[in-house]
Amino acid sequence: NDIYGLDIGNSLLRGFADKLKEFNQANKYTIYRVYGDNFLLHYPLAKNFQEIYEKEKKSLIDYLENMKIYLEGIDDYIDVDVSVGTCTNEKECFIKADMALKHAKKEQKQIVLYTQDIDSSKQLLHDTEWIKEIKNALINDDIIPVYQGIANKEGEIIKYETLMRLVKHENNEEKLISPIFFLEAAMKTQQYDKLTRVMVSKSFAYMQDKNVDFSINLSFQDLSDSARVEFLHNEMSKYGVEKRVIIEVLEVEILSNYDLVIKILNKFREKGVRIAIDDFGSGYSNFEHILKLSPDYIKIDSSLVRNILQSEASYTLVKAIAEFSKELNIKVIAEYVSSKEIFDKLKVLPIDEYQGYYFSIPSKEILVKKGS
Repeated sequence: NDIYGLDIGNSLLRGFADKLKEFNQANKYTIYRVYGDNFLLHYPLAKNFQEIYEKEKKSLIDYLENMKIYLEGIDDYIDVDVSVGTCTNEKECFIKADMALKHAKKEQKQIVLYTQDIDSSKQLLHDTEWIKEIKNALINDDIIPVYQGIANKEGEIIKYETLMRLVKHENNEEKLISPIFFLEAAMKTQQYDKLTRVMVSKSFAYMQDKNVDFSINLSFQDLSDSARVEFLHNEMSKYGVEKRVIIEVLEVEILSNYDLVIKILNKFREKGVRIAIDDFGSGYSNFEHILKLSPDYIKIDSSLVRNILQSEASYTLVKAIAEFSKELNIKVIAEYVSSKEIFDKLKVLPIDEYQGYYFSIPSKEILVKKGS
C-alpha cells in the first residue's frame, strides 16, 4: 500500500485469494478473508483433521513456498511471504489459530500449531489485572521510589539507586511490589509514561536537599521519547540535581541502538549528569562501543556476581571486567552482593563499589545529614 497505493494492495489481496482457491481445488476447505491481509482455511470435519494435519500442513507449505503474484497494474510479480497459525481439535479454534499466527510472526516462523504453551490469553488476563492495579496506584498516589544504598570498600553507603515500587494494601498491611511483576504490562499502555514521570518527579523532589549522589534507571523507550527526555531535562533543572544524578542504561539497549542512545546521553552529560552501564556482562559486551561512550560507571551483571562463589568462570569474567575498566578509569560497581562471603571474594579485585542486601535493602528513606 505504501509503495504502490491501495488499488495495487487490493489487487494483491485478490491475487492471494485466487491462489488459495487454486490450492483448494478439491474443496476440502471453506475459505474466508477475515480482516486486512488475514485469510482463514476452515476444514469442516474438525474431528478428523488432527489425523491428516501433518499431510495437509506439508501440502500447504509446499504450495506457499516461493509464491509470486502477478500484478497487472505494475506489470510485475510480487514475492509473497506467508505466516500460518493453525489449530486442531480445540474449543474456540479460530481464536487459538490467531494466537498461533501472532506467535509465528513474532518468532519469524512459517507455520505454528497452537499449544497451551503459546496461549496468550493467560498473559492478557495477567496484564489486564496489573493494568487495573497500576491505574488505581496512580490515582491513589501509590507509586513510590525506594532507595538502595551502594557502599564503598569500607562498607560505607556513599550513594543510592532509585527503584520503583507499587504500594498494595492488603489486610491492613502495606506491601511494596517490585516492577518485575507489572512493568511489562505497563509498557503496553500509556501508563508506562505516567510511571516514569511520577518516579522522576518524586525521586528528584526527595533528593533535592540531600547532599548525596543517586542513580535512576532509564530504558531505551525512555530515551527515544523526545517528550520524556525534555521532561527529564526540565525536572533536573527544576530540582537542581544534575550534578548528583547518574543515569543507568542497560548494556544491551545501548549497543543495539548505539548512535541514538549516545547522542541523547551526551546531552545529559553536558549538564554534569554521569552515565552508568547497567547489567554489564549480560549482553554481548561490545568493548569498542563502551570505549566510545566512556561511561563513568560499569555495573557488573548480578547473574555473574551471584554465582561468583560456585563458578570459576563467573569469577574470571568479573575479574576481567574489573581490570579492563580500571585501565580505562571507569569505576566498577558489583551488584547482588548478598553476603559477606561474596563481598570478601570481590574485595581483592579492583571493584570500587558494592550493591546488595548485605549492605542495604531498598527503603523509602535514606540516612544522610544535610551538608555532610
